[in-house]
Amino acid sequence: MLLSFAAMRYQDGTAPSLEAEIRREIDRYNAGLRHCAAVTSGVLEQAFEVWEELWADCQDPRSPEEIIDGKPLDRGDLPQSGWPSFLERLHLLGTYLDYTRRLLAGTSSPEAGGAQGETQREDDR
Repeated sequence: MLLSFAAMRYQDGTAPSLEAEIRREIDRYNAGLRHCAAVTSGVLEQAFEVWEELWADCQDPRSPEEIIDGKPLDRGDLPQSGWPSFLERLHLLGTYLDYTRRLLAGTSSPEAGGAQGETQREDDR
């Protein structure tokens, strides 16, 4: 940075101050952090919405009176939207969570390890 800083000149030929350059780098770094937080927040919001749908599908479809009366729960009733839809949303939830984990860890590929691309970490060996 110091070499590039020494060679930097504004259009009017003056050099930027060290404090101005440091402030610019801090602002750029903070902007990257804000962007990462916004992306992570968006992905987690989508993941939470999928979780809410899955949770609703797993709720007991019987009324409180039916439960008190002892009406048996037919496990074929769960999930209410059907198994293919449930499993698709469960996979989507895993994808959102895996993406968020990799985003926060600074990796970009499932080969880096995780729930879907399980690899052993260096310190676990």
